[in-house]
Amino acid sequence: MKSFLDEDFILQTETAKHIFHDYAEKLPIIPAEGILQSLCRSLIKHVNFQKR
Repeated sequence: MKSFLDEDFILQTETAKHIFHDYAEKLPIIPAEGILQSLCRSLIKHVNFQKR
């Protein structure tokens, strides 16, 4: 019987397992909030907001 929380518990297909283990598993995890904060700062700096 397969363990529920093994290393592939969310990967359902052989293609998903291949892509994750051969490529994505080696990549660093980048926090999404850092990307969003950077994007917002960039937009605020480059877009002229008008008062209504």
